[in-house]
Amino acid sequence: MHDFLYSVFRFMDKQGSYIIVNIIILYGIPFSIGFCGLLLTSRTSKSIDSIGRILILLSVVMHCVLAVYAIIFGFIITAICGFVMAGSAVSYWLFADNKIARIKKDAESGDIDSLIEMGKETFITDKNVAAQYFKQAAERGNAEAQYRLGRMYYEFFERKQEGIEWLEKSATQNYKYAIDKLNDIKQNLK
Repeated sequence: MHDFLYSVFRFMDKQGSYIIVNIIILYGIPFSIGFCGLLLTSRTSKSIDSIGRILILLSVVMHCVLAVYAIIFGFIITAICGFVMAGSAVSYWLFADNKIARIKKDAESGDIDSLIEMGKETFITDKNVAAQYFKQAAERGNAEAQYRLGRMYYEFFERKQEGIEWLEKSATQNYKYAIDKLNDIKQNLK
């Protein structure tokens, strides 16, 4: 491993003007791992969130190891870039912690988009809570929330008539998914 990394750094040093491209290539894998981790964090599912956080931690470790090797081999600019990339991976972690808190705060103040987002975030773990978020936005006339609430009532809560009513409200606003769902329901009733 030591010889391989030295070869990579040496190759990068010989490229001169292409150093930025080579740094991107070298740190691209740990950066991609960290970005995938960011996408998985702050999900309602604890196991998915944990996988995301493990990927971010792996990204930080990989960046730091590569940066230390760069220092050992005397490639200071490359090392600095590695530590900067590790810092950005740490910021992913901090961003993930704050995302749900910000959305929840906005939902509590009545922001429709945040109500819908919180409904989506809580759907897997607590359908009752998700339905409450969707209902708040649906009562304010949001077609997506009416559709999501209608589907939940129809499919999960055995409140089929109420679900159809919400789907119809959404469909009157030309919300495609509600129209499609109502057509599916009508097909199944035949």
